[in-house]
Amino acid sequence: MDWKTLFFTADGRISRQSFWIGVLILFGANAIGHWLPFVGFVIWAVSVYCAVCINSKRLHDIGKSGWLQAWVWGAIAVLMVIGMAVGGTAMMMGWAGGMHGGGYYGNMGPGMMSGVGWGGLGLFALMMGLSCILWLVFILWMGLTPGEPGANKYGEPPAASPLPAA
Repeated sequence: MDWKTLFFTADGRISRQSFWIGVLILFGANAIGHWLPFVGFVIWAVSVYCAVCINSKRLHDIGKSGWLQAWVWGAIAVLMVIGMAVGGTAMMMGWAGGMHGGGYYGNMGPGMMSGVGWGGLGLFALMMGLSCILWLVFILWMGLTPGEPGANKYGEPPAASPLPAA
């Protein structure tokens, strides 16, 4: 298997070692991309596609459909939306109450955040943390579960060579 096939096709199967190599390369690319304003977004967008392809092939090796990852991506999206919407709204309410002082939010100075805001920040952190934990558990499950030993409906088992050909 070559690098192009590893990162840009969702067909076939890959070994656990090839999966981890792909995950580490994508992690490194994203870490570098965070330092580059516009190029970083492009790197992130391409890496999401590559991650879907790598995850699909690894799920195929386990004998599962690549569409299984859609449940995980969806659950993470829901957790993030809840965290940003509910937690973000509560944080803004807390900051607004702190800036105006008095009333329901108590008598605070400018720029202070009320308990509502701190609760919103906590909810935001909780939802983001849960999404990270969910993704980590999914990645570990895919990367540690042995593949099916023989051929399955997704093809032959991956070749013995863990590294893609140049």
